[in-house]
Amino acid sequence: MAKDLSAIAGLPDSSSMVQSSLEQTAKNLRILLLGAPKGGKTVMLASLSEFFPETVPAATMTHLKDGLIIQFDSGGCDSLAPLNLSVPCIDLSRCTDEASLIQGYNNAALILKKRVESGETTWAAVDGLSTFDKMLKNTLMSRLEKWPLYDAMLGHHMKFFQKLQALAIDLAFACHAKGLGTLDDKLDEGAGRARREASALPGGATIAADITGQALSYYRGQMSLILPVIATKAGKNAKTDYAVYPNGMNGFEAGTRFPLNDKEPPNLNKLLRKIRGLNNKQGE
Repeated sequence: MAKDLSAIAGLPDSSSMVQSSLEQTAKNLRILLLGAPKGGKTVMLASLSEFFPETVPAATMTHLKDGLIIQFDSGGCDSLAPLNLSVPCIDLSRCTDEASLIQGYNNAALILKKRVESGETTWAAVDGLSTFDKMLKNTLMSRLEKWPLYDAMLGHHMKFFQKLQALAIDLAFACHAKGLGTLDDKLDEGAGRARREASALPGGATIAADITGQALSYYRGQMSLILPVIATKAGKNAKTDYAVYPNGMNGFEAGTRFPLNDKEPPNLNKLLRKIRGLNNKQGE
């Protein structure tokens, strides 16, 4: 009797591989947050937690124990303590050479996998993706020239992401933003490339995630949501207003596979509940 090829390949049994798309819609979302340094992205990552308070600062110290943040930004989670928040964290910001960086992200992915399998962790975040990108560049450039360097960087991005992507949880990635240039830029080689990149983005956006080369295109294709986190202030003494903009704002790239408002509150847990509620209604 012929063996089931799916079993040989380590895939699910072939009889259960075909499912309705509704069963998969919004099941495990992948979210890219982009914005200015110290612009509220880490707190937004933490808001994935079921334990995230209605308002911050929380009245008492609140432990967001259902998640895990893999941290590349030095001191990236420092903004949580003043808000009476804490979260399980793996700090890889001190991985200053190639071997420790690769071992670090492999170990972090393995730890996360074990926590997910035990039911301890239901969401995870990477803070920040652009810093990981620059750490890769810095540690690899001593032995690789331009194109082999970019290829190696893309390979590490893909290996790290795919280890996380295999987990049945929500994932969020925070990233600094960079300007791509505008259509009025001088047509030298760099500006010409910026014009081509900008014209390819929805609405001609001119600010994107600060990730090198094809790695940025790779992440774009993998994300359910690309959300700029933007802080605004109505006046000098007014409270800072944080929000995400699923359809873009102020030249920021954005994208969503779901019908969302142009401006949404800065709480990812509530936003994902809204998305899943919309999906449930569509399936009725």
